Amino acid sequence: MAKNSVYLVEIGPGEFKKFTNWPACQDFVKGKPYRYAGGRDEAEARQKISGAGRGGAKKSGKSFSGTKDRKPADKPKNNVYLVELAPGNYEKFTRWSDCQAFLKKQKRPFAGGVTEAEAIEKIERTREMQIKYRDSDGKTGKGTKAVGDRPTTGICSDAGTHGNPGPCEYQVCDLKGKRLDYQHLGRHTNNYAELAGIEAMIKVAVKLGETELWTDSKIAMGWIKSGKLGPTVKEPELIMVFIRSIQALLKQHPNLELKKWHTKQWGEIPADFGRKG
Repeated sequence: MAKNSVYLVEIGPGEFKKFTNWPACQDFVKGKPYRYAGGRDEAEARQKISGAGRGGAKKSGKSFSGTKDRKPADKPKNNVYLVELAPGNYEKFTRWSDCQAFLKKQKRPFAGGVTEAEAIEKIERTREMQIKYRDSDGKTGKGTKAVGDRPTTGICSDAGTHGNPGPCEYQVCDLKGKRLDYQHLGRHTNNYAELAGIEAMIKVAVKLGETELWTDSKIAMGWIKSGKLGPTVKEPELIMVFIRSIQALLKQHPNLELKKWHTKQWGEIPADFGRKG
């Protein structure tokens, strides 16, 4: 088989860039959507690009036949990766590994593109499919119940601890992260602090006229609903004091709704202290 002595890259209709060695041609086309081919002369290379060369499009190995035989590596390379934090608000990455690490902590719609505009267009086109897949935990068949979009109304609470038990605190915030209440509680367990925060959040909600109350503590919500603790719970007497108080407050204000914040789908709750590693 005759060795290629010329390589042409079609950079526009009827316009070609010429190379006399494959490495130089390969560097030029990498990551670009160009058609290209090699041949014994320019005429043969042009025929291969147009698909008219004898056997041109079927050759393998080191032959070059244009987009039909193009390997995935020859597709345009993503230069930017965007993660949608909220409509019109994106976290930008220039490396996939950094974007991937971010997505492990926050499952959100994302896409890569040669340009930011391309990445945004991909997010818009695939958002619903990504959310549906995410909410089913990426499994086929029966998945978890869809939780909808990230909430925009209500207030939230969260606890922060240094050790469990250890020095702890809570804060109540609006959904933009503005602090509405805070207290350092001394040395207690994380569950103690979570319940203290929920109790404080209810009082803030009554004062401000809010009705939606968000917490990311599934355990605390379960205790408030059942009024029962497991046998291994630390500080059970103190925790039961909070549970009874919260139950009474919710009964006094039936318009209030205590709701679960879905961290996996929406990211960290706005009242989070940001200490998770």
